[in-house]
Amino acid sequence: MSRGIIVLALLVCGVSSNTFAQRARIGNDAPEIEGVTLLNADQSSVTLEELKGKVVILEFWATWCGPCIQTSQYLDELQEELGGKLQVVSLSDEDKNTVSRFLNRRPSAAMVGVYEGYSVPRSYPHNSIPHGILIDTEGRIVKIGHPMGFSKEKIEQVFAGEFKVPGQTGGSASTQGGNKSGKKSD
Repeated sequence: MSRGIIVLALLVCGVSSNTFAQRARIGNDAPEIEGVTLLNADQSSVTLEELKGKVVILEFWATWCGPCIQTSQYLDELQEELGGKLQVVSLSDEDKNTVSRFLNRRPSAAMVGVYEGYSVPRSYPHNSIPHGILIDTEGRIVKIGHPMGFSKEKIEQVFAGEFKVPGQTGGSASTQGGNKSGKKSD
């Protein structure tokens, strides 16, 4: 009886620690985006693994959010300007029809998708939108915050492996383990 309780307790602890290990933190590998349906791309889904070699911006937004629309326009300009170096993936928790109607009126250079369930918000928690995650070419998170703070210069530094994660000594996010504290930075 007590052996079963110990096994159950270890199993629960293992699941809990695994859940926390997969949350977005600066310097860590970006958690995979699961349960996303792309609405304006050749494929219906994408993984961060498929995007390695490019800098990725995950943008969380909504069609009803004025600042999100402004930010999306800014990110579209970056996407068009930086082409093969950058992939913007804009994600909404709204239904497919709402976002599709929006895209019919305002096409986007970014990959735009919707997500259902709790996998994405659990991995990428945020309290407000627009919200962004900047990911280097190797899949590590280098910045979390408002996407308007992701400048062309910063993206080019990340692409070249020259962007230093705050709290890191020497090297870049692409060559070092990064900040394991999980603290947000600008």
